[in-house]
Parts: sequence; structure tokens; C-alpha cells
Amino acid sequence: MSARRTLTALALAGAAATVGFAAPVQAASHATPLSCSGWINIGDPGNYYSYGQYAGQVEQEYDTCSGAVMAHWQWSANFAYNHPGAEVIVEVESTSGVIQHGYGYGNGNKDVWAYDNNIHDANPDTWYAHAVLFSDCGNIMGAMGTTHRYADGGTDAPAKTGGCDLYGNWY
Repeated sequence: MSARRTLTALALAGAAATVGFAAPVQAASHATPLSCSGWINIGDPGNYYSYGQYAGQVEQEYDTCSGAVMAHWQWSANFAYNHPGAEVIVEVESTSGVIQHGYGYGNGNKDVWAYDNNIHDANPDTWYAHAVLFSDCGNIMGAMGTTHRYADGGTDAPAKTGGCDLYGNWY
């Protein structure tokens, strides 16, 4: 009988030791902070057409590390080549009126940025990216990326294509 009690005691001690070693490993994995991944695209971009030709697109980007939001415009290489003097204004705007602007030309960098605001600078923290080409169809309508609610990850409005046709008519 004493051998059986000794084996049972050893088995229980071994099980306790195994649990004792396993528990800290599991707890440590939960304690590791999530790493940030930098700038990511949010929602869908808005495409822009000028006089019937694709000019570029505007999109909203979010920095998962800092909580900042910005707008990014990228020229179509073909449009920029054919219209080197074209000028774009890019905006990242909240639905409550907080706004940042960026400007660029077709003969400049293919990327134009409207740098960043913290998403919580606006209440509510709902943002969109917007772009307009100057001297395009004599109007200021433009393309918009998805309107994104950061509070719950929802979308208030889908992306909107903007621009004008060969005859200067907006669509």
C-alpha cells in the first residue's frame, strides 16, 4: 500500500509542477502588448476623372501607432504626363469641420498628402478624404473616399467618384 501512496503522491506532484510551469507561459503571452503596424488604408478610395480621363484617386489612411488620420492622393501617370500643370487640393476632413489641406501638381510628386490629425481631434471622430482638381469644369466638386467612424468602425458614406466628362459636365 505504501508504494501505491508514494506513486500517487509523485503523480500529483508531477501534475502540479506541470501546471505550475504551464500557467506562467500562458499568462506571459497575454501580457505581451500588441505592436502597431503603421499606416493602413481605410475604406475605399474615391476615383477622380477630368475631361473624361482618369486623373487619380484619393484615400484615407490611419496610423495604428499614433491614432492619426490623413488623406493621400495619387496621380495617374498618364494624366500627369498629359496635364503637367494640373493642380490638386487634397483634404482630410471630419464631419465636425476639422480639416487639413495638401496641394500638388501633375508635374511634381505622384503622391500628395494632407497630413495628419489625431482622430480624436474631432467629435464625433468621423473622417473622410477628399480631392478636387483646380480649373476643372469650373466647379469645386470632387472625389471622396469612404466616410469612416472610428468610434465603432462603421461607414457613414461610401466612396464617391467625381470629376467631369469631355464636355465639362460634372458627374
